[in-house]
Amino acid sequence: MAKKKYVKPIWKYDPKVDTPTNNTKLVQLYHSQITHRKFLNLSPIAKVVYIYMLDYSNGSMTTEFPNSIYLKITTKPTFIKAIDELCQNGFVEVIESGRFTRTKNIYKFISKWSE
Repeated sequence: MAKKKYVKPIWKYDPKVDTPTNNTKLVQLYHSQITHRKFLNLSPIAKVVYIYMLDYSNGSMTTEFPNSIYLKITTKPTFIKAIDELCQNGFVEVIESGRFTRTKNIYKFISKWSE
């Protein structure tokens, strides 16, 4: 009987892949977060928006999320619904709203979802 060829699991971090030459980076979601009932009950677009926001933040706890980014994945009304859903479930908090001043919105990642 032939031996199976070993295939490296895709979920293992490989430091050789994350180099400045190929501009790859990781977005980290914890197991306790993705298996929590609040995360599982999020709409699919809210999950996608959350992951894109984490990616755009580059590890910072606060981020702006310009429409040039979210319009690549969804429409403005759908994005607003997704942000509202993320805020209600304790994943994101709006720190600064530029709605009336026509400035950037500032979002903060929070962990109230675990309470």
